[in-house]
Amino acid sequence: MEKEANDRVREITNWTEIMDEIEPNLEFSKNAPEEHMAKSYPLRFAKQTELIKQVCASDMNGAMNILSLCETAFKNPKTIALEEKERKKLKINPVV
Repeated sequence: MEKEANDRVREITNWTEIMDEIEPNLEFSKNAPEEHMAKSYPLRFAKQTELIKQVCASDMNGAMNILSLCETAFKNPKTIALEEKERKKLKINPVV
């Protein structure tokens, strides 16, 4: 039990050092895990939508769920704001 406790303390120490090292390069806060969702979820659902169309999904309920999640994710105001911010940063005009 003591060995396991020492291993956990070592892991925490190692992860703290790793986080301190990479923190300046983080795009989102390390303390608010939901911040990434406006960017990562729409990308995930879009990729899943692409795959569903490529393989002609046999699970229609699952496919419809993914398509709906993708559509909803791209309507999220935080995602829209993030897309606009990225377009400005990259100097890309919105697709109309």
